[in-house]
Amino acid sequence: MIESQEVKANAGKRHSYESESEAKGSCSSSSLRNEYPHSFNDPEDYFCEEAYCLCMVGLPGMGKTFVAHRLARWLRFFHDVNVKVFNLGNERRKIVGTKIKHTFFDSKVKANIAIYDKIRSQALDKIKSFLVADRKPRIAIYDACSHTKETRKWLIEKIGPKIKIIFIECIVNDPMILKNYLGELRNSMPDYEGMDFNEALEDYQKRIQHFRRLYEPMHNSALSWIKLVDNAESLTLNRISGFFPGQIVNFLMNLHTVPRPIYLSRHGQSEYNALGKIGGDSGLTEEGIQYAKKLAVFAEEHILTGGGKNKKAARKDKCANARHARMYTSTLRRTNETVQFVDHRVQNDGWVTLRKRQWRALDELFAGVFDGMTY
Repeated sequence: MIESQEVKANAGKRHSYESESEAKGSCSSSSLRNEYPHSFNDPEDYFCEEAYCLCMVGLPGMGKTFVAHRLARWLRFFHDVNVKVFNLGNERRKIVGTKIKHTFFDSKVKANIAIYDKIRSQALDKIKSFLVADRKPRIAIYDACSHTKETRKWLIEKIGPKIKIIFIECIVNDPMILKNYLGELRNSMPDYEGMDFNEALEDYQKRIQHFRRLYEPMHNSALSWIKLVDNAESLTLNRISGFFPGQIVNFLMNLHTVPRPIYLSRHGQSEYNALGKIGGDSGLTEEGIQYAKKLAVFAEEHILTGGGKNKKAARKDKCANARHARMYTSTLRRTNETVQFVDHRVQNDGWVTLRKRQWRALDELFAGVFDGMTY
């Protein structure tokens, strides 16, 4: 009797444990279910705060278009931002064609001003549509003169308060820089394609005078603007803050608006090259030495003269101050021996010709355990 009572008692305990575990299991499975998952809803009035409109300011021929396209390419490549340049001249050509005279820009002709205002409105509508097309960071660059206070005020009102506006003013006082810009007139402007250079230059200078008569430089302390004078020889900022504006300033400070060709050269044949070995830090072979000597001749006759005697190469490699060239190498022996015959004479102004500077970042990637092995 006693044993049977103990068995019944144990059975009762087992039953209570099983009931309890079933209850716990039921509770835990219920807790695993997510009946009301977290949702990602956009605010009703959502707008990305990283939307900017960069408005170029300045007279024609001051390098605004060059700066706009270089800035757009840099932002697109290094910051993965959706950037687009809106050139007012291109919008104008779609409506009135390319073959127009300087008189079209005369503010005294009211009929032309009305057409020009219509073109600007259409361009601004395209900018607004581009900036609000999605909820990702976008930057529009408005490439136009925007040369009066009234025009800039109209731009601000037209674009609206949700988009951050930064004005970038380009000023050129150096006659040599201005001469270089005007010298590229026929190649860079569809308006003068196929026209006699002197005729095109005369018309363009008259066009500049129409804008100069009304031109008002940036001085409004309530606006955000960057002022570049003579290719950033002088740079003035006003109300510039934030990540993208800071990056833009850094780029503009180091921007060159005149041609500066870059020459790339491999090192001469090294001892490891001849043996078919990977990496290492060997010196040059006899063939490598011969290459180094020819490279020094090329530098003297071609690089330091901005293209040399060959007229086609001279046009392609045109440089305002070719003799002030710089030279960079890696820290490896083979690259330094490759440039050993390059002349480093001191010029009249104290500049050391092609002074060598070593960069570890230019070193060949280390091959690890394979360093020194054959291919």
